[in-house]
Amino acid sequence: MKVCGPKLSLCCLVLSVWGIVQLTLMGVFYYIEAVALLEDIPLDESHNETTVFNIEEFKRMAQLGYSQVGIESVTLIEDAAEEKAANGKDFLQVTTKNYKAIASNCWIAATMYFVTLLIAVSQCVWAQRIQRAAQEKLEEEGCEDTK
Repeated sequence: MKVCGPKLSLCCLVLSVWGIVQLTLMGVFYYIEAVALLEDIPLDESHNETTVFNIEEFKRMAQLGYSQVGIESVTLIEDAAEEKAANGKDFLQVTTKNYKAIASNCWIAATMYFVTLLIAVSQCVWAQRIQRAAQEKLEEEGCEDTK
């Protein structure tokens, strides 16, 4: 079934491949909790009201004495008040949960782009079949005219 022409289907094919690559990589980087993506992580509104930690405070504390021990854990090296340590752990749990949620969203969007890729490929194949059939028809008419 023809839905779009050959140029549009080729454009959708290229955009789908790009979307799949980009969103898959972004999902991987969110899943491994890349620090460069920290600013893109949404924080729970209630979390911001009840704790002292926000993005700026977290960055400041990170410069003062946090070090990344593993992919999912951050440990306090310098001395800190018990209250701030508890709030920091809560902040890290919320941040980890949000990293994983965004990674899942990226992979879901990449799957949607994959479906679009399948549709675009089917439209490209359909357009080639129509073009081949028209070419063969012209060749047959050309052969009949020469006889």
